Amino acid sequence: MKMLKEIRPVYIVMLLFSVATALYYPSILEIFFHPNVFNIDDVNLMDFILNHDLQFKEVFSPGGSGKYFRPFSELSFLIDQRLWGADAFGFRLTNLLIHAFNITLVYLTVRLIFKNNPRSEEIAILSAIIFGVHPIAVESVAWICGRTDPLATMWGLLAFWLYLSARLKNRWYLLPFSLFCILASALSKEVGVAIPIIIAVWETAYSRIYWNVTMGKKKIIFIVSTAIIPAYILLRLIFLDAKDMSLGLIKGGISSDIPSSTLAFLASFGFYIKKFIYPFPLELVIEDINIPIYAFFGFAVIMFLVISICINSLRKYSFFLLWALLGIGPAALISFTDIAWTRWAERYLYFSLVPLSVMTSMAYFEVTDRLSYEKKRVASIVGIGLLVSLALATYHRSRLWNDNLSFWTDAYNKSPDSINVSVTYSRSLIESKMETEAEKVLYKALDLNGPKHQVVYDLANISRSRGDFEKAEEYYNEALSEAKSDKRFILEGARFKSRILLSMGELKIGQAVKIDDNEQKKVLHLKGIDFMDQAYLNNT
Repeated sequence: MKMLKEIRPVYIVMLLFSVATALYYPSILEIFFHPNVFNIDDVNLMDFILNHDLQFKEVFSPGGSGKYFRPFSELSFLIDQRLWGADAFGFRLTNLLIHAFNITLVYLTVRLIFKNNPRSEEIAILSAIIFGVHPIAVESVAWICGRTDPLATMWGLLAFWLYLSARLKNRWYLLPFSLFCILASALSKEVGVAIPIIIAVWETAYSRIYWNVTMGKKKIIFIVSTAIIPAYILLRLIFLDAKDMSLGLIKGGISSDIPSSTLAFLASFGFYIKKFIYPFPLELVIEDINIPIYAFFGFAVIMFLVISICINSLRKYSFFLLWALLGIGPAALISFTDIAWTRWAERYLYFSLVPLSVMTSMAYFEVTDRLSYEKKRVASIVGIGLLVSLALATYHRSRLWNDNLSFWTDAYNKSPDSINVSVTYSRSLIESKMETEAEKVLYKALDLNGPKHQVVYDLANISRSRGDFEKAEEYYNEALSEAKSDKRFILEGARFKSRILLSMGELKIGQAVKIDDNEQKKVLHLKGIDFMDQAYLNNT
């Protein structure tokens, strides 16, 4: 313990940064040498970011380049675009740097929280290591489009650290910067709204428990920090309602089956806590979970929170558990809507990974401090073994993320009932010249529940590549019809319709090449040009 306290924090920060780099370097090296691996990312969004001249004003316009109003996330993409152009390597490097910075912020923030605890340094270091090596974070770090969670967490942790610094050292000039970071967190992703609640709860109930002191200005801090929430809600609901696509989706996609949605909401808490304790199997898309079992587990977690508030020996855990549940809250609310690509996803736990890592560190030292020397050594060996196993899983997952076919084969084997996974897996097969296998996957997807427009569109492309133009045209028309019945069609918007129209234009011109009759050739060419004109007009 003394040895750790003698190490300067800057060296610990360098060590933590090295850990993050060692685990995630495959995610940036592979894309540096093989840029095509970014196909694993959201192709539509990446195509827009890499090929569209993003402007600062457009970034802060609702619906500018995406369905959500998250301007600080888009601002980070704008900066990347200016720095790296169309090189996806730079985008992933930014994700890695954000994650490494978050590990540092976990260490610095936990040090301040436990400043009066003799184990403060150990708890801070172990919390940062658990957060840094946990494989549940890979999706958010390795996936360019998963940046929203690390970015919201970064601004949120920075806000809390600035607040703690202002509070502890009486440097109130830091408070405005903290408030700015709160707003930046919420405008990176909606989970950032939890930060002012966390600060308010700390200020009113927990600062005395952890610091054993009381200070003034509580009411001012409480009012100012919580005022961010109604300001943010007003910004979203009143001023931006007309253009904010996500609000329209939520209004139009609220589930009518409230009892089932409520049970799924409760199950989300149990599911994500279990994912932290035992994250395997690691999955990109999670369509179904055992709702009754996880609902019971979620209820037990909430009851533990209530009980821990009332018991002195457990009260110190309740703050971090509340923090974790607040972070899971926005993901749990998806149970009441039909707006997300998947109802449950590993990246949704990134924000809550911080308090859960702290709780684990607290519990570890509380238990081991009561053990004999020999038993403590055994506990240390077991703990190191668990950390190494988590680190190896993270390294393996970050490597897998760079092999497009292997990644989607893994995703398909784990989620064969997901239409979205089936479509993307079939595309990776097509890229690998395995068209027949891709067609089999798509035919199976036609029997799955959910929107079929992407499935039919890809079947049309396969038919077109084989020269079966009549079948391809039939599929393209069916894809347009299917898309109109999809409640989430707005997620893809005009770009998907334009893509179909453009494909139909290419189809007609491809047909013309195969025909000798000049009059028919001219008619088909004109039809193809007409479809392409419609595609252009539809996308402007």
